[in-house]
Amino acid sequence: MKPELKITKRQELEQNLIKKLNQSDSIAIKQFFESFYPSVCVYAIKFIKQSDAAEDIALNAFIQFWKIRDRFSSVRQIRAFIYTASRNACINYLNQKKTREEILANKLAIEEVSEELLIEEETYRLLHTAIEKLPNQTRKVILLALRGHKNPEIAEILGVSINTIKTLKKNAYSELRQMLEGEVFILFILSRALL
Repeated sequence: MKPELKITKRQELEQNLIKKLNQSDSIAIKQFFESFYPSVCVYAIKFIKQSDAAEDIALNAFIQFWKIRDRFSSVRQIRAFIYTASRNACINYLNQKKTREEILANKLAIEEVSEELLIEEETYRLLHTAIEKLPNQTRKVILLALRGHKNPEIAEILGVSINTIKTLKKNAYSELRQMLEGEVFILFILSRALL
């Protein structure tokens, strides 16, 4: 019964977000943009290898979405549109920069890795969104652990005991499991990082 309630709550939050976006609610617009824009930029940078152009491409994808925002009924549709618009803009950008042979080679490469990159960026965004909701000290421990620091190093950096680190990790993993329920791959990454 609980998973159904969570899904319903998530759907309710998404519908509320879509309604606010359609009403041009400035707070909702800002939160939505700040939540997705960094991931879309990273996604574009992986294709074209130029951060300024990638930022422009990501911004233009959001502008395209904004012009037709009333056509979307779910956040998933919005994300798919924004990432697809960014991918197409990356291809167009590369088309302007390279010869015909290079274009074909890059287009094939992009199509092969596009889905993988999208999953990677979405995973990164979901994980870091969840981590940001943790208490301050716990968040620091998790971020250090994800950067490869071991418990003794984290304890030294934060000036606490190793047992405190172990407890904070255990509590964090428990909270993140609840927040990321159904995200098996992310939970697998976390379990490996928090050993």
